[in-house]
Amino acid sequence: MVSPFPRPTLSALPSSVVPAGSNVTLLCTSPIFPARVALRKGGAATPGQGKLWGSAQWRRQGAEFQLTEVRQSDAGPYTCDYHRVGYPETVSEPSEALLLLVTGDLPSPSLRSHPSGRVAVGGQVTLQCHRPDNSTDYTTFALLREGATSPTQLQGSGKDSVTFVLPRVTGGDAGCYRCVYFQAQAPLRASNLSEPVRVVVIGLPRPHLGAWPSSVVLAGDTVSLECTSPTPGVYLVLRKGEQRWRSRLANPLTQGTAAFPLTHVRPSDTGLYTCEYYRKGSPEVVSEPSKALRLLVAGDLPSPSLRSHPSGRVAVGGQVTLQCHRPDNSMDYTTFALLKEGATSPTQLQGSGKDSVTFILPRVTGGDAGCYRCVYFQAQAPFQASNLSEPVRVVVAASIIARGRHKFAVIRLGMAAVVLLLLSVFLVEAWYSRRASPRQPRWPTATS
Repeated sequence: MVSPFPRPTLSALPSSVVPAGSNVTLLCTSPIFPARVALRKGGAATPGQGKLWGSAQWRRQGAEFQLTEVRQSDAGPYTCDYHRVGYPETVSEPSEALLLLVTGDLPSPSLRSHPSGRVAVGGQVTLQCHRPDNSTDYTTFALLREGATSPTQLQGSGKDSVTFVLPRVTGGDAGCYRCVYFQAQAPLRASNLSEPVRVVVIGLPRPHLGAWPSSVVLAGDTVSLECTSPTPGVYLVLRKGEQRWRSRLANPLTQGTAAFPLTHVRPSDTGLYTCEYYRKGSPEVVSEPSKALRLLVAGDLPSPSLRSHPSGRVAVGGQVTLQCHRPDNSMDYTTFALLKEGATSPTQLQGSGKDSVTFILPRVTGGDAGCYRCVYFQAQAPFQASNLSEPVRVVVAASIIARGRHKFAVIRLGMAAVVLLLLSVFLVEAWYSRRASPRQPRWPTATS
C-alpha cells in the first residue's frame, strides 16, 4: 500500500563520514507536523531513538538523533519515517538510505589532483585516490569535500586507485578534498582519511599592482606596492614569485586597494611581484593574478652613461634618441631600462647582448619633457641591477611654425574683435539718431 504522506529526508551533521569517537547528528526532516519520527538502521527501528517531532530537539523543522562517541558498530545504512500523532497505522515511505561510515580501521589512502595548482572557472580537475596494495577487500572509494554533509562522489573498483573528475568547475567546487576507501558490505570497515588536497578556482577579475614612488629604487629606500581590485571589501594577497608574502584587508577608505610597504629595501627584495584577492569566507575562490611587477633595487653594479641626441632642445613632433652604455665587464647584464623622473615604472625596456642600447622618443610632446636616467640589470633572478646613470634633461619647445600659427591666430582673433566693436558702435549710433529726429507733419490734400 502506497503511503499518502510525502517521503522524509535524512542527513548527517557534520558529515556522514566521521572518525571513531566523534559525535554525529542524524536529522530527519518531514513536511508533516506534529509527527512521531523513527530512525531505523537496516530496516529495524533503533531502540529508544523514535522521538516526537515537536518535543525532540529540532532544527529546520526536523527531529534530531544524537549518536555520541561513535564506534565501528554504528556504521551502516540508516533511514527514517514518520506518522501523525494518534495515527500509528499510517506510516510514511522511508527516506532514502544514508550510509554512515566510521573511519579509522585501515591505513590512509593518498590523494593527488591534476592540475595540482589552480584551475580557471570552466576547467576540469581530476582527483586520483590510491589505496595500499594489501587492501583488496575494500572496493569502494568516496571523495569528500570539507563542509559537505555527504560524499561528493562514490566509485566502486577492483583496482588500487580510482579517478574522480570535477568537470566545468565553478566557485562552488573550490575547497579541501579528502578520500576514503571502505567495504561495500557489512561491517563496512573504512580507512583513515587521506591528507587534504586544496582545489583553488580562479573566478574573479584581475587586480592591478603598482609601485610608488617607483618600481626602480635605491637600496635603503622605502617603496609601497599597491594592489587595487575592482571589488571592495576583499582580502588582497601579495606574492613574490610563487611565494605568498602578505595578505591584507582592503582599506575601506580606498575601496578595493591595499598598500604593502617595503622599508629599507635590500637587493634581496628585488624580484617579480603579483597580487590577487579573494572574498571574505571564500579563500579558495581567487582572482586572476595581476600582471607581474618587477621591483629593482639599484646599486649592485657601476653606473651606465646616458647621452641624448639632439642634446639641446627639441621641437614638438621631433624625435629624441637616448643611448645607454654600460661598462665593458658587465656582459651578464643584458636588460636595459629607461626611467623618467616621476614615472612609477620604466618608460622603456630593451634586451641586448651589446654594451649599449638606443631608446627612441618619436614625435615628442610636452608630456615627454623631463629628466631621464637609465639602468642595466640581470634578466633572470637574482635581478642584480646597476646604479642609476646621471640624469639627462629633455626640453621640448614649441616649433617656429607652431609659434607662427599661434601668433597669426591671435592677430585674426583681435581683428575680429575690433570689427565687431565698430559694428556695434555704428548700430547704436543709428538707433539713437532715429529716435532723436522729429516726425515730418502730414499736410491735408487739396480738393477742388
